[in-house]
Amino acid sequence: MNWYLIDIIKLSIWNNPFDEEPLYHLTENEWYELFLLACRLGIAAIFFDGVDKLKEKPSGCKKLMVEEGLQTIVGSETMWLGQLQLAVKLSELYREHNVRMMLLKGLGLSLLYPNPKHRESGDIDIYLFGDYEKGNQLAQSYLKAKVDKFSKKEDHIIIGDYSIDNHICFLWTSNKRKKEFDAYLKGVLRNAELQHFPDTNILLPPAEFNLLFLLSHSYSHFMREGMPLRQVTDLACFLKRCEQEIDWMRCVEILHRFKLKKFADAVIAFIAAYFGIVIAYKPKPDVCLIERMKNDILDNNHAVIYHQSRIGSKIYVAKTAWKNRWRYNAFYEGGFRRFALEAFLQSLMLKR
Repeated sequence: MNWYLIDIIKLSIWNNPFDEEPLYHLTENEWYELFLLACRLGIAAIFFDGVDKLKEKPSGCKKLMVEEGLQTIVGSETMWLGQLQLAVKLSELYREHNVRMMLLKGLGLSLLYPNPKHRESGDIDIYLFGDYEKGNQLAQSYLKAKVDKFSKKEDHIIIGDYSIDNHICFLWTSNKRKKEFDAYLKGVLRNAELQHFPDTNILLPPAEFNLLFLLSHSYSHFMREGMPLRQVTDLACFLKRCEQEIDWMRCVEILHRFKLKKFADAVIAFIAAYFGIVIAYKPKPDVCLIERMKNDILDNNHAVIYHQSRIGSKIYVAKTAWKNRWRYNAFYEGGFRRFALEAFLQSLMLKR
């Protein structure tokens, strides 16, 4: 079923042909199982786009297209349009008060898909170039927003049914290396010519920033609770469209410096192997490791649990880290034991 889904997604996004004949033998229950898998991996609307591109509609999926397809597509498009309208409203407010707003992930990356409205959206992620507190206050004063001081990395601006992640920085700056990486990403933005989201004054990140940020963001998710397939398709669409803008020599050096190269190599090799995308940078990680990563991405439920208590959060992090310790042994410098020791020492420092 995983292979069927990957083939449908490749057809949906890149029009990659494949042998469709096995799909015509799937039952209604098997098609529904495929749909639930697509939902879990964050690509439900894209899945239906792929089904719609099949040469013939398999009889087993016709009921699914009627009962779930239209609702999924309309829901995705409604969410995308609502987020865009709010982002434009926010950016115009900020511009009036001399605050620049840049989109991260989500809405900005959706432009890389054949139909941007069908790229599933979560929260709206923004960066205000140091004016995050001013951004909070303006949203409260003019848009009746509620502000949740969520973490040292981001504040949450709540407006109606929408949540905006107002980034203070780009990753959890829990140690010296991460602080230096965050400073490097901010430096990339200072020295780059930024583009705009079409017909708006909303800024979009340059290619080098997107590559490094998306890989570090995916790494964080993968090590903590797993990485949904949507994050992989985001990277694949980005590489397909923007690779010629990337200075691979510099980016590989940065990934190596900040201990992300092994993970980046695995993800890029995964994209090349399973999506058939030709990429100039050709890493050669262990084949068995790529296979295990594929199974982890397609089989993980990717649930994120935020506990109210600090103790609850620590227990959750410890349990999930132990459960997925193979990831740390594969991609964390020094392996799981090194990670556990550093986490323990860091907790002692926080108590002091």
